[in-house]
Amino acid sequence: MRILFDTNVILDILLKRKEFLDNSLGSVKTALHQGDCCMLSSSVITDIFYLARKFYSDKEKAMQCVITSVSLFKLAPVTEECIVCSLGKEFSTFEDAVIDSVATNCQADCIVTRNKADFKKSKNIVFTPQEFIEFRK
Repeated sequence: MRILFDTNVILDILLKRKEFLDNSLGSVKTALHQGDCCMLSSSVITDIFYLARKFYSDKEKAMQCVITSVSLFKLAPVTEECIVCSLGKEFSTFEDAVIDSVATNCQADCIVTRNKADFKKSKNIVFTPQEFIEFRK
């Protein structure tokens, strides 16, 4: 399977967000264990650095979060087509519309996000981390 993980799932892991860590980490571990192609939108990398640096107040820790992300996930490109397609989507945020367009463009089998409601207008299959774990059992 080709799985595109949303930013919030990755940040749950990297920032060790206690209430979400087990399910988010479990979804990634499940995908990796099953040999799935785990992907992130390339646009997420700058968000990871920015938010990790803000959270840790440490540039080196933030850079390590980026290195970890790039080593575990394939980066799916944000193309001009993705951006143009995102402009026409009726999503609550532009960022989520871009994630959805990237998933379609890279032929992801699904999106894994903690905020499934943000993707209610998506034509892609969308799972929460817990739903994804159950689906892949």
